[in-house]
Amino acid sequence: MSTTVRRYVDRETETMSPGQLGALQLARLNAFLDRSVWDNPWFTHRLGRRREIRSLEEWRTLPTMTKADVLADIAEHGSFGRRCTAAPSEIRQIVETSGTSGKGRERYPITDHDLDLIQQMEMPGFRWAGAEPGSVVLSSLPVTTRAGGQWYQDAVRRLGAVWLSVGTYPAEEKLRYLREIGADILVASPSYLMRLEIVAAAEGIVPGDLGIRAIMTAGEPFSLAWAQERAEVWGARLHEQYGSTQRAIAWSCEEGAVHGNHLGVLHVLPHLAVYEVIDPVTGEEVVPGEHGELVITPFGSSAAPLVRFATGDRVVKVGTGECPCGRPYPGLRCGRIDRYDAMTKIRGVNVVPSAADEVLLQPPVTDYQARVYNDEQTGREELEIVVAAAGGLLDTAALDDLAVRFRQAFGLRATFVAHPGPTLVGDVTVDARKRARWTDERAPMRAGAST
Repeated sequence: MSTTVRRYVDRETETMSPGQLGALQLARLNAFLDRSVWDNPWFTHRLGRRREIRSLEEWRTLPTMTKADVLADIAEHGSFGRRCTAAPSEIRQIVETSGTSGKGRERYPITDHDLDLIQQMEMPGFRWAGAEPGSVVLSSLPVTTRAGGQWYQDAVRRLGAVWLSVGTYPAEEKLRYLREIGADILVASPSYLMRLEIVAAAEGIVPGDLGIRAIMTAGEPFSLAWAQERAEVWGARLHEQYGSTQRAIAWSCEEGAVHGNHLGVLHVLPHLAVYEVIDPVTGEEVVPGEHGELVITPFGSSAAPLVRFATGDRVVKVGTGECPCGRPYPGLRCGRIDRYDAMTKIRGVNVVPSAADEVLLQPPVTDYQARVYNDEQTGREELEIVVAAAGGLLDTAALDDLAVRFRQAFGLRATFVAHPGPTLVGDVTVDARKRARWTDERAPMRAGAST
């Protein structure tokens, strides 16, 4: 039994029995449908007659929607699509997706009602990480039209903590703020956290001396060894957030992203949304421990509803009761969230980024970048992996060892190349984009990429 002190945001919900929580979720789902969906013209022909949903099994008989549906609706019906029934005077915020998938940007209007529920989704993770009146949260994320920066800022301020918004400053300036003002919680993506480490080393700064108690990271998968090393380097507990503009949000609790010798739990929030982890082929809910696609129905999407939105995110389901915190919230496995469209087929073998991370991100390796391409002379598919390591350039023996480990794990031959520094993130100013460690340069298209 864990002895970690609990920090509650919604004690009543966080201490409910699973049965009570399930009943609350269904009641709120039906209220959301009555308020925003059944009479919405976009959903009229998709969902059928108005009715009460009595179980999640019944709920899963309804069709899913996708990013393509949202983009088509916006393209045909204007700024927010036909799904938007909010009057212009009711809209308080507009957020967009990053468009990193190359398929266009989704755009969502947010009302006061939605903002309240979104903040209720964003507050738990920061509170669980220690945010409270008087504490300082320094964020490397810029506050733009992307959801992350805006929603983080709103949640931290609602908790009474200080939001130190230094996202548009270079790494050197961020470190100056950490030295001169200090922070209790540092927010950074895994790649940008490594960038901060290398700049700190160049300036003679020991990250563990900065007094940070918790690191909140998001946006990229990571390995257990990588997470343990970051906690040791910074002298802080590593936490993770999973979030999307579609309001699929989950957090690690006070236990952090690492529980002893295994990755921890990202708790979903069933009182604020319906989260499903389904087999993308059969549409059936997977069992705990299995991979599946996350499907989300957020109650805080009344302005332009999302109903069974298939995210395209590949997650590992975690059952209720698997976290020592004792909350009734089920979850997802920390460090293990990928995109199905990021899975790459190489010589007939599907390579999942998080699985590669587990093999490659082991000390002394701190970072890597892989590319798949066709050799111009032979036409063969080739795989090159550039690796960075603490202490500088890896020698030939270390590269050979990595090649053997990779081949044993995936049955694939790869060429490993040493990078001279401890990170492959260059002199970037803004921690704004989700970084893809795998790139596919095969022409004329991503041949064989699995979806």
